[in-house]
Amino acid sequence: MEKSVQLLCDYLNIVLRDPSKANINIEELEDELLPLARQLISFAHKIGETKDFMNSLAKGDLDATTPSRDNELSAPLKSLHANFRHLTWQSEQVAKGDYSQKVNFMGKFSDSFNSMVTQLAERERVLAEELEEIQKQALAIEHSKLFFMNLTQNMPQAIIVADTHTKEILFINDIAKNKNKNYINEILSVAINREHEEMGRNLELELEDGTYLQVDYYPLEWNNLNSTAFVINDVTKEKNETKQLEEKAYRDAMTGLYNRYFGMRALDKYLHERKTFSLVFTDLDGLKYVNDVFGHNEGDKYINTVAKYLKWLSHENIVARIGGDEFLIIMPKKTQEEAEAVMQTAYDLIASDEYLNDKEFTYSISFGVVGVDSHNTLSEGDILSLADERMYENKRARKKERQINTKTL
Repeated sequence: MEKSVQLLCDYLNIVLRDPSKANINIEELEDELLPLARQLISFAHKIGETKDFMNSLAKGDLDATTPSRDNELSAPLKSLHANFRHLTWQSEQVAKGDYSQKVNFMGKFSDSFNSMVTQLAERERVLAEELEEIQKQALAIEHSKLFFMNLTQNMPQAIIVADTHTKEILFINDIAKNKNKNYINEILSVAINREHEEMGRNLELELEDGTYLQVDYYPLEWNNLNSTAFVINDVTKEKNETKQLEEKAYRDAMTGLYNRYFGMRALDKYLHERKTFSLVFTDLDGLKYVNDVFGHNEGDKYINTVAKYLKWLSHENIVARIGGDEFLIIMPKKTQEEAEAVMQTAYDLIASDEYLNDKEFTYSISFGVVGVDSHNTLSEGDILSLADERMYENKRARKKERQINTKTL
């Protein structure tokens, strides 16, 4: 009897440690202990089932085989298993957007789960509203884009929309399409590089072929890209007409030289920019005598002949008629000595003009030269007065020279 009891005790210890290894030979037991042994074997089987089921639940395996119906030990685990399966199904429904799911059988976990579902529902509501607003904006942008495209196709101006950063052309109307590639590239290369300037202001461009453009440029969003719209007007005709008008306004009608207004503006600019140049004052000797004795036609011829030679001196010089027989000349980069030598050459050419061969009068000029450099401290008035004074000194010297020559003859 004692041996049988010991066998049962050993069997029970193994069942509690590892039911899968528990084994007993009931034939070795006393008859009186056989009912107990059978109960212990049944208990060991249920313990094993329950332990296997617990291990599966611990691993999250909700598809594990459940213990048999007569296993009362695993009843709470079966209930927990059913709750987990239902919770899994509810989580799947939440993932699909069903935020009506609530958990009320898992204590604090239920509160956390229900709070999470409520927050997800609120976030989806907010996202839905934001999405609706974005869709409305996208639709409005698309409508604006279509309107813009339809509108610009009928405009007389060339229209180009380009990515502000890459310069990729996003839209171009028919008028711009008819322009050559260089035309478009020049506009983009110059205009987009001025993005730091205030948008909406017009920009004047002169292309290599002499075309003048007025470009108005505006920032806009095009297909979610930061872009710039260019509205381009060809103002070549107007610009040339303006230049012609300005040219006429700056020109002396009789000689074609610059007039007094332009000459004085040029002098002011040269002084302001502290350039090196020589200023020359010159006038005609004996013009009154030619007008009085031989007529004003000869006098005009005299003036135009002098103007012709002064203009021929150098294409860099600025030659302006500032009075009836007075001229102002600005000779860039010329020292006073160089300018005086140039004027002496002009004097010789004028005096030996072929037109004088059979005439009873001569052509002669007097001139005064003032050299100016970057260190100049004289005012504009001082320079003009000094040039005028030197011109009259030159006139007196030439008159005296002619008197000496006459006496000698």
